Amino acid sequence: RAPYREYTYLLQDNAYGALEHLNSLTLGAPSAELAKDPTGLLEEIAHEYFHTWDLLRIRPAGAGDVTWRAPRPTSGLWVGEGFAMYYADLLLRRAGLPVKDSTRTDHLARLMERYLAREDGYTRYTAEQVSRAANTAPGNLGDYLLSTHLQGELLGALLDLRIRAATHEGRSLDDVMRRMMEDFSGATGFTDRDVETTAEAVCGCKLKAFFAAYVRGRKPIPFDQYLRLIGMHSEVSWAPARNDSGAERPDLRIMAWMPPEAKHPSLVLFTPEGIWGKAGLHTGDQVLRVDGAPIVDAAAFRAALGRFAIGQPAQLAIERDGKTIGIRVVIRGYDAPGVTIVPNAHSTADQRALRTAWLSGGQ
Repeated sequence: RAPYREYTYLLQDNAYGALEHLNSLTLGAPSAELAKDPTGLLEEIAHEYFHTWDLLRIRPAGAGDVTWRAPRPTSGLWVGEGFAMYYADLLLRRAGLPVKDSTRTDHLARLMERYLAREDGYTRYTAEQVSRAANTAPGNLGDYLLSTHLQGELLGALLDLRIRAATHEGRSLDDVMRRMMEDFSGATGFTDRDVETTAEAVCGCKLKAFFAAYVRGRKPIPFDQYLRLIGMHSEVSWAPARNDSGAERPDLRIMAWMPPEAKHPSLVLFTPEGIWGKAGLHTGDQVLRVDGAPIVDAAAFRAALGRFAIGQPAQLAIERDGKTIGIRVVIRGYDAPGVTIVPNAHSTADQRALRTAWLSGGQ
């Protein structure tokens, strides 16, 4: 049901980011970008709108209401954010609106590529741990930058496939969300165990091993095990990362953010396996200078990164534990995964029927 009398979409020019509310959303929508692609923000709008149910009513235990204060850490954001990502794509398809990926398998393949690119991090930290680290200062996950949105969307996709297969397309993740709206939209909220028991009740199957391995545990997600339910499998290859023009992409998997009251930005590594981590840099290092130029904010660091090319050396002056340290980094490329999802040669009639239904995005 619609849990509001009316709903307001506030799109703000020359701004970025988004925030959901009980009966509205606020979204940065630069008019220059909208002029190039009027549909470019639809997925983000759908994501924030779905929060009307998932996260604001179906609330993780301990999350609290949306206020001006920083959100409290909760282990349930893989549902609150991840499932909202899953439905952002799915609802656009159901509504016949433009989507970024042509098919659901293409969309899932792009998600898998992002996961595999940092699988070492996702198998080091559980979905619950990544959830709790969201909305906090960088560093709680060491030198990894991981996404509860991505992790949760993938887990939602696999749960949906599992439920559809077990019930012969009779039920889906939709039914889990409907039941959670009935049972956990009050003041208490849900725990991860509640998600497990609700999904089991809808599915009529045991999901303890799934939650133990991929929500509370650190096992890598076996995508093909779930793709097999719809008679498909993935083909994964690794090759040098390239930009849209086909040129090899330099390893710029690092960013900076400005802590409150700080005079210089702090670094955030995407992975310790990149050139920056191997050179000795860590998340939390304050960057003072790049190639002798002072770095006073995150924008200055982004500008410095944009000038680097493969083969070029970079000299960073950083502050760590009160000491200034010079670190030299040689810019290099990096390998990235490519994923294609294809039908199995000998899929069954039931698998093919389930595949057709899933690809259609039907309820």
